[in-house]
Amino acid sequence: MINFVRGILETKSSGEAVVDVEGVGYRVFIPLSTYEKLPEAGQEVKLHTHLVVRENAHELFGFLSRAEHEIFNLLISVPDVGPRTALNILSGIGPDELKSAIVRKDIAVLTGIPRVGRKTAEKITVELCDKISGITQETVPFESAGGVVGDAVEALVVLGYKRSAIRQAFSRMGSVDAETSVQALIKKVLKYL
Repeated sequence: MINFVRGILETKSSGEAVVDVEGVGYRVFIPLSTYEKLPEAGQEVKLHTHLVVRENAHELFGFLSRAEHEIFNLLISVPDVGPRTALNILSGIGPDELKSAIVRKDIAVLTGIPRVGRKTAEKITVELCDKISGITQETVPFESAGGVVGDAVEALVVLGYKRSAIRQAFSRMGSVDAETSVQALIKKVLKYL
């Protein structure tokens, strides 16, 4: 299995990206949320991936955030939810909102996503209600990590880094453990700057 690809971003569009990994171009299908956070072509990128092997094709699905990757894997474990449907769901709703809708069994939110019917929404809530809460406890997306991220950003600005570069580094990292200290987070981000 291919757990991730790291290389130079060759091209990107709203549904896919091509990553050059030492001369081999990997076509990776991505949700809209990942597309919006990708760096410009020619810059380094790391995508957490899931390989789907079919009789007539090998397809690679990728995510900047480890949390989105985990949610994708849970979605495709639901009967009749394939990788394209899971990608469509992650393109139509953010990970936090999706987790909340599943835990609350809010069918209306899920059916509001294009091409997701009532039966599919019901299956998702029934199958994943207990499983999805584990992801909420294990990882915290950077957007909602609170003061630790803010403190790390301010420290990096003081060190002379631009906020746009810091934001890109965070988006490439994906998620942070809730227990991460400011110092550990700064060291981690510096690897991406």
